[in-house]
Amino acid sequence: MPDELIEDAQLKTELVRLQEENINLQAMAEHSYDGFMITNAKGIIIYCNTAFLNLIGYSRKRVLYSNMKQNINEGLAKQSAALEAMRTGKRASAMIKTATGKEILSTATPVFDENNQLKRVVCNVRDVTELNFFSAELDKAKKLNTEYSNKIQELMHGQEQTIIAVSKEMAEIIELAKKVAIVDSTVLITGETGVGKEVLAKVIHENSRRFKTGSFVKINCGAIPANLLESELFGYEPGSFTGASKTGKKGYFEVADGGTLFLDEVGELPLSLQAKLLTALQDRSITPVGGVKAKPVDVRIVSATNKSLEEMVARGEFREDLYYRLNVIPIEVPPLRERKADIVTLLNHYKTIYEKKYNVHKNFRNEVIEILISYPWPGNVRELVNLVERMFATTHGPIFTLQDLPEKYLGHEKASQARSKARDLSSVKNGTLKEIIEEIELEIVEKTLQQCSSNREAAELLDISLSSLARKIRQIKKNSQKKSVKNDTGVKNDIY
Repeated sequence: MPDELIEDAQLKTELVRLQEENINLQAMAEHSYDGFMITNAKGIIIYCNTAFLNLIGYSRKRVLYSNMKQNINEGLAKQSAALEAMRTGKRASAMIKTATGKEILSTATPVFDENNQLKRVVCNVRDVTELNFFSAELDKAKKLNTEYSNKIQELMHGQEQTIIAVSKEMAEIIELAKKVAIVDSTVLITGETGVGKEVLAKVIHENSRRFKTGSFVKINCGAIPANLLESELFGYEPGSFTGASKTGKKGYFEVADGGTLFLDEVGELPLSLQAKLLTALQDRSITPVGGVKAKPVDVRIVSATNKSLEEMVARGEFREDLYYRLNVIPIEVPPLRERKADIVTLLNHYKTIYEKKYNVHKNFRNEVIEILISYPWPGNVRELVNLVERMFATTHGPIFTLQDLPEKYLGHEKASQARSKARDLSSVKNGTLKEIIEEIELEIVEKTLQQCSSNREAAELLDISLSSLARKIRQIKKNSQKKSVKNDTGVKNDIY
């Protein structure tokens, strides 16, 4: 066969293959779920598939060979990823709402010739209406889950989260918190670690209108690494950084929308982030990481710190303008050592809680109470709660005695004095050794009875029978009657 005929046959075979490949490509494009559109270097649409037309809601006649710039000017579209790709020479994406009411994600990729000149722009268009709907539903579900979890925690630990106080100082603070709850001004709560700043912040939220419209959301500014704190506070857009979720993520500001955002340990906020927080407070809007459009948020800010922000401002560690923005209403919670009237009330409150938890009944000896009142409580209420639970978990008798207290509570001067007093069961007593021993024994019985809720409990603690205890009680009453006898002058006589 001549070479010309062989070459002609090869060309025909190649032509058939290319035609079949073209048919396959057209079939793939026409039956694709995603929309496809191609423009030339001037922005003229030279190809679009059926899915693209269905998504945008226009006919092929209206779209094909139309100019993208003209389409924008005529209002057929508000923005174009293709035009952005033509302008920058880089891949571009845009979220577009079409005439059919659908939300589409358009991604445009520029194609260059061998001379690096723009030749085509290929656009892939996907309907994300359902995806956005399910994403929004997922966010709602997450928010509900957070709210339900918070409610469950409140139900489980509601008593622990209640402000327990009888002192004048705390009564005034609680009254102030309830007063400022009705306004939306920022509140800065200061005080040592463990005084109950978070509980007070919840009091403000629960007495505000926001208790019905939104959640109480807490973020600990000192517990989150600085490089993650911005995205946690303000959220981020899809694909804004390596490892970011494809759907993006809401930040604490958006989660707290309609409610209260509690910025705990606000003094730990990096300087680099303080300017963005200030802008959010001033504009009542936030811009997620990787985003360009601000989102309005309705959030009441309550902050807390155990540091002096004024001193930090003076050292240049905290922005002065942000300090004044956060400190519209300052509330200082005093340490427990400065409100000793609350100590016994708190001990009894948490005793009741752990009695229910461990299904036991316990009491404090008077000398234990005396030591705990004199103790300086560097860890404040949090330390007190810790101590009460520890004593419940590690002791077995019905009475908390000096032996049940950890050594550090017995180490200070007043505790030593209290222990000496406790050991001195009787001052100088007259009489025989037997009489002195009997008197001391009755004093021990009487003190034990005062600490116990029943005679059976006292008998168990003293390790005597109920009948023996009954005899000693009769003797105590008999001695008491003798002591109450008065002489003719009305002066009390002690008769032994």
